[in-house]
Amino acid sequence: MSAPNLIPDRETECRVLALLQCTHAMLAETDRLAAIIAELLDRDPSSDTITEAVYNAQDPATAVMFLRGDLPTAGRAHA
Repeated sequence: MSAPNLIPDRETECRVLALLQCTHAMLAETDRLAAIIAELLDRDPSSDTITEAVYNAQDPATAVMFLRGDLPTAGRAHA
């Protein structure tokens, strides 16, 4: 059984492709900014705290709360 084709025509496919290219560029930039934040805080960029602050926080204020240790990260949730 094959997956359904969600793209009805070539024009839609081109639009989706352009949006996906933007998405990938934004993710790459987010990774770069996460590395800069981690460097400023002398943390490993892959640490739970950086991940929560950069990728999972809903807004900058929540991100700062993760970085200050005010909110538990996934790694500290059950500690």
